Amino acid sequence: MKYSIKYTLLPAARKDGTHTIRMRVSWNGKRVTHYLSESVPVSGWDVESGLPKKAHKDAVKETGRLSSIIDDLFDRAHVDRRIPTEEEIRTALGDVPEVESDTHKACVALQEFVQEQSVTNNWSEGTRKRFGVLLSHLKAWNEDANVEDMSEETVKSFMNHLYSTGMVNSTVAKSLVQLRWWLRWCKRKGYTSNDSWDEYKPKIKESEKDVVYLTEEELGRVIALDLSGDPNLDKVRDMFLFCCFTGLRYSDMSRLMWSDIHDDHFRVVTKKTNDPLKIELNRMSKAIIDKYRQLRTDDRDGLVFPVMYNQKMNDKLKVLGEMAEVTDPVRRVYWIRSERHEEVLPKYKVLSTHCGRRTFVVTALRLEISPEVIVRWTGHNDTKAMRPYMAIVDKLKQESMSRFDKLDI
Repeated sequence: MKYSIKYTLLPAARKDGTHTIRMRVSWNGKRVTHYLSESVPVSGWDVESGLPKKAHKDAVKETGRLSSIIDDLFDRAHVDRRIPTEEEIRTALGDVPEVESDTHKACVALQEFVQEQSVTNNWSEGTRKRFGVLLSHLKAWNEDANVEDMSEETVKSFMNHLYSTGMVNSTVAKSLVQLRWWLRWCKRKGYTSNDSWDEYKPKIKESEKDVVYLTEEELGRVIALDLSGDPNLDKVRDMFLFCCFTGLRYSDMSRLMWSDIHDDHFRVVTKKTNDPLKIELNRMSKAIIDKYRQLRTDDRDGLVFPVMYNQKMNDKLKVLGEMAEVTDPVRRVYWIRSERHEEVLPKYKVLSTHCGRRTFVVTALRLEISPEVIVRWTGHNDTKAMRPYMAIVDKLKQESMSRFDKLDI
């Protein structure tokens, strides 16, 4: 069983000018901190060996005694084929109370990070929620962990916890990005001097996501549905189709106000990227605007469309897709650790509000509208973002050309 013993001289000096020696015992993703009774001045510390210099005999004696205790404990545990517990190690070390002055609880530090950075960087509600999920996992993994505990080994342990919850590789990878972002902030704040986690860059297998969109035929079936008996679903269809014919994200469509609407276009500042966009109205999007202009009342706070939570609309879209027989199979490939998983679902089961934006891009490319024009509508950073969509259109063109081979001439 691998374990490590590390001694560190704390930066804060005592009244007598000496510094406390901290001992860390790490094993199996766990860590116990113990503070020695002996202290030494900075000049009495050997930085290279990470131990007190020989001139400070009492400190040398104490570090040697404590190291021997831990070595013996792990040797006995190895013979007994078991893993020592934290309680055993604390008892063996004499359970000296920890100095709390330089201790920063990981969960508390993460909450502080969210409070500060969400204001500084004007986070969206989605980003705040994602870090809220990360905090929940951190508490479930080890609520008592300190920031200084976050090393390469403990990050591995945290990742194993994420996998134990059923998380797939792509989600684990995103959580790891969030974790590293937070830990870099902790390092800048001086909450930790341990940066071994920064060298931990695991290769996580991920599959490229398929671009789920509606074909022209599927769009036609959605439009043709008779929803006169279900006004709520009719509103869901209108909002989804508006995204399909304008390229708006749900977050921007749901905040669209009448003051943004002009005769032949509307203007919006995107919530995600804060980009100002001017989007012209076409026949389909204008018809939807005209419909809601007739329904407009004074108690709508100036919003064009009714307020609806994104998740609720996603649920309704799946119902809408099933009614419109949007059942083409969609293959979804994902990885859990190094194991590949695959499932095939009818398209309506994976419909979401973002499919409207994707439908707009694919449709525009099929109409041979240049990517340079499309990004002016969608607010994508550059035309590179169009590559997955262009690959779809190229495949559709190839399939269409093959129809000539079936001519009986």
